[in-house]
Amino acid sequence: MSKTTQTAKMVDLVAKVHGDNHLHLAEVKSLFHEVNSHYPQLKETTAPERAELKGKLAQIRELSNDFQTPADGCEGYQMMDAGLMEFEKDVLAQLG
Repeated sequence: MSKTTQTAKMVDLVAKVHGDNHLHLAEVKSLFHEVNSHYPQLKETTAPERAELKGKLAQIRELSNDFQTPADGCEGYQMMDAGLMEFEKDVLAQLG
């Protein structure tokens, strides 16, 4: 299983388990899946598309408090935050 697939599963799981207490997770989930849907073609995106994707990554970072797991976050939450940080790094590297 790829890191991105693993992160997608963790985002979905954490949003389901912790979503009632952390309302921002629904938006994190939505933004992640939007960016991830472009993942295979990132190098072929136009300048406006790249700017939009970078903006969505910035929103994920802001919503997740710079990928800092909250005090009530479980190991899965920690894995999600680490996966999101790695995902951001990978996407930004491909976008240039």
